[in-house]
Amino acid sequence: RRIAEISLVFIKMGFMTFGGGFAMLPLIREELIDRRHWLSEDRFLEVIAVAQALPGSLSINMSIIVGYEVAGLPGALSAVAGAALPPFLTITLVAAVFNRLQDNPVVDAAFMGVRCAVVALIWNAGMETAKLAVKDWRSWIILGVTIVIMMVTPLNPATLILVLAAIGSSAMMVRSWKARRATEMGKRKEGQDGIH
Repeated sequence: RRIAEISLVFIKMGFMTFGGGFAMLPLIREELIDRRHWLSEDRFLEVIAVAQALPGSLSINMSIIVGYEVAGLPGALSAVAGAALPPFLTITLVAAVFNRLQDNPVVDAAFMGVRCAVVALIWNAGMETAKLAVKDWRSWIILGVTIVIMMVTPLNPATLILVLAAIGSSAMMVRSWKARRATEMGKRKEGQDGIH
C-alpha cells in the first residue's frame, strides 16, 4: 500500500508541475512535509542539497532519495517510476504534434505565459527555501557569497554546493576539535589544581 502511495504522489506532482525541479519545490514540500509527514523541514533541505549536487534531474534525484527513506529500495523504484512517467508521456505527446503547433500564435502565447509563471514559481520556491535555511548571520553571509559567485562566474551550481559542503564540514571539524581541546585543557587544569 505504501509503495503505491509513493508512486501516486510522485505521479501527481509530475503532472501538476511545470518548469522543472525548482518550480516543483513548493508542491513537493506541501505533499511530503505538510500532508504526508514523510520528511521534516531540515531533512527536506538536506534532500534538496544532495539531489542538486548529484548528476541528473533534481526531481528524479529527489524522488529516489525520498522513496528510499520512506520504503527502502522498493520505495525508491516506485518513486522514480512515478516521477518519470508524467514527463515521459507529456514529452512524447508534445514531440508527436510539435511540428504542427510550432508556428501557432495561440500555442506561442500559451508558452510565453507558462515561461513567466515558471519564473514566479522558481522565485517562490527560492523564498520558501530561504526562510527554512537562512537562520543566522553565517547563513546570510553564505547566501550572499553564493549569489555573487553565481552572478560573476560560470561555476556549475553542483560544484558550488560541493565546495560549500566541504567548507561547512571543515568548519564543523575545526569547531569540534577546539571544543575537545578546551575540554582536555579544562581537565588538565582541574588535575593540576587537585595536585596543588
